[in-house]
Amino acid sequence: MAEFVANCPRCESKAVTFDLYADVWVSTEYNWQTRHEVFAECRHCGRPTIFRFHLRISALKDKFRGDNLIAKIEKSTEAMFAVDGPITVRDAMAQPAPDLIPENIRQVFEEGASSLAAGCYNAAGAMFRLCLDIATKSLLPHEGEEPQPNREQRTKLAFRLAWLFDQGRLPKDLAGLADCVRHDGNDAAHDGTLSQADAEDLLDFATALLERAFTEPGRLKIAEARRAARRAH
Repeated sequence: MAEFVANCPRCESKAVTFDLYADVWVSTEYNWQTRHEVFAECRHCGRPTIFRFHLRISALKDKFRGDNLIAKIEKSTEAMFAVDGPITVRDAMAQPAPDLIPENIRQVFEEGASSLAAGCYNAAGAMFRLCLDIATKSLLPHEGEEPQPNREQRTKLAFRLAWLFDQGRLPKDLAGLADCVRHDGNDAAHDGTLSQADAEDLLDFATALLERAFTEPGRLKIAEARRAARRAH
């Protein structure tokens, strides 16, 4: 039987062994990293939990694209899979992150989406702004490229967004959605005034920006790689 070690959310035992009984293939990231939800039983308290897993080894990318394949492993799964934590009510309600985005941005987006699902609008707003901040910094020109943004455009999210739109580094049809980003970018942190509508506006803009900046180019690269592989035969 497949097994792994994790903290039990039911009895709060630390680093306890779980027996893995079933698994569902949920998605694939970066054209290789499969993500799964697994049903497992704690050996300490005997109660079940559903955990999120992701594949560690790219060479195994085609081995687990299906359901109940991890459960067939007759040993620990830890060399092949990382445990991302248990599924909670927040996960059930939260909007998933766009595909093919950098992992550090994904983590921040998912924290924002979980906070929004739980009704924590100020926390959600802060996480979506952080997500946008990290993502837009990665779109700035490298040193030596021209033109370069000024100091204010580099350091302040709203001014950086305006510069990226002006320079064509972000599609201008997203500019209307960018109204949700205030110039100080810190309303939630300063006075805790974000409403549900404010947080949802930030979610919509973050989703659209990430899809345009990362998901669509990533899918195009995958399609081009497939085409090149077909032409090579």
